[in-house]
Amino acid sequence: MSLSKKDCFIRYYTKERVQELIGLLGRNREMRFAGLSGLWCVALKWNDMKTFRINLKRFGLLHNEFIIYHSLMRLDMPLLSLDFLKRKEEVKKFNENFMNYARSYDLGIDFDAKDYDTDTALNDLRDLCGFFDKNFRGIKYNVKLSGSGFHFEVNNPFRVAGRKDRNVSVERQVAFFEDFVGMLRDMLLLKTVDLRIYDKRRIWKMAFSIDTKSYNVALPLDRNRLDRFDIREYAVGNVVDRIENDRSFFDKGVFRDYVANVNAVHDYDLMDVYEELIGKKWRKAGK
Repeated sequence: MSLSKKDCFIRYYTKERVQELIGLLGRNREMRFAGLSGLWCVALKWNDMKTFRINLKRFGLLHNEFIIYHSLMRLDMPLLSLDFLKRKEEVKKFNENFMNYARSYDLGIDFDAKDYDTDTALNDLRDLCGFFDKNFRGIKYNVKLSGSGFHFEVNNPFRVAGRKDRNVSVERQVAFFEDFVGMLRDMLLLKTVDLRIYDKRRIWKMAFSIDTKSYNVALPLDRNRLDRFDIREYAVGNVVDRIENDRSFFDKGVFRDYVANVNAVHDYDLMDVYEELIGKKWRKAGK
């Protein structure tokens, strides 16, 4: 007998390796668990996997259907109480002082299939990956399914091997990314790129999490998977079957590389890319 979507959801998230991956990717970020009822739970920091799992259990996150998000912002975050009333006040203070915790902002490019379709978004993503592979191989990027669309990500976009990070404020980083992605969209005629996402509190679908609209798993992709993409492979029931038949499923290939790239160090940064494409216009404008 086939499992219901909710049963697959619970079966997937009770896998220890899935919890480890989500805990690892959520460190130094704001995490949000959005319930289908509209109820939000915010888990901001944990010192180890034991603390993370205590948070999951305390807020019923293993047996309720949630969409899991994380901030594109990297933060030095406070450790929040497990007491509901105390946590409510702590979250309020955190929101009031959010920018005091901000350290850097990662680039995310959203290929949104809402106004088009998954195939159009997929073709746009292939074009962008091809552009970087041909012209800027020194930038390490990640790609993943977001549900019915796709995400292109560059972590630590100003971290270059052997060079001090650029002294660029978080506000300037956000403004720069909007300009940079707008330029790429216009140059490459990317129909499905969403430019509305660039703000300081942007939250982003967590890799290895389940999109509860499509019930697809937001798994990382490489060029081989993009070229032979079949969205049916990413349905949660199919993914559960695969990881139960292969214990090392998440520890090899593109999944291993995705996790490694979370702390990527590049050969040059995205501002170098921008300046090579259109000169030093952005820096001179003082944005």
